[in-house]
Amino acid sequence: MILRPQPSQWQPNPGVVTFAKQALATREVQVGLVMGGAFLGGMAAAAMVAYLREASLGLYPVEVIDVQAKAANAKYKNSGNLKRRSFREWEELEGITLHQVGVRRVGRAAYSGMTAHVGVHHDGTIYWIHPLTTRLAASDALNRDTVAIEVAGLFGSDTPLPAAQANGLRWAIRLIQQQVAENGGNIRYIYGHRQGAGDRPFGPQKAIWQGGALWAEEKLGILTRPHYTRGTGRPITAAWDPRLAEVA
Repeated sequence: MILRPQPSQWQPNPGVVTFAKQALATREVQVGLVMGGAFLGGMAAAAMVAYLREASLGLYPVEVIDVQAKAANAKYKNSGNLKRRSFREWEELEGITLHQVGVRRVGRAAYSGMTAHVGVHHDGTIYWIHPLTTRLAASDALNRDTVAIEVAGLFGSDTPLPAAQANGLRWAIRLIQQQVAENGGNIRYIYGHRQGAGDRPFGPQKAIWQGGALWAEEKLGILTRPHYTRGTGRPITAAWDPRLAEVA
């Protein structure tokens, strides 16, 4: 059964979406929606069917949990200001910035308090935290035109990205790309947090860069710009990106 929410239902309310079955061999997909409110602030179920049919992406079903209602009144600890006090136009959104939470284990209740648009849990579950057009103080110099994804965990130089979490991260990238496109924007670039902040040299680390950014460039055509920086940012290192080592 495919359900397509009407625009009046697209207000941020709690909801859970489960992709029930995916038969990639025949590219036949059945999608079951279990909803407690709006569906991801407007992402249509019919579009999800198209996503799941893209077998070449190598993705398998994930759960998406919408916590936008819980996060609606979240405030910054240092200033007390609401996180959702300013917004961008869809046409202004051009990129995605990848982050790591920097904590070994993240509880599920923590996502509604995160300063990110989307979170990816250890098991690959996607948490939709804030509307994509919200301008959050998440990515420093990259704030104005990118969407922030937080990946749960503490990643060092050799920490692997579990397969389930890589799948969730890739879905998050894909869903952001599609929702922005449906609203007149275009996600063209994908960055690491370090590229917009000199004090974030480990954001997001090698495994997340390779499992998310390099995959997005190969499969979705979202460009990496490893030498690009903004503000005090630093370029992506050759230790993260094997293509840079080849050039060197």
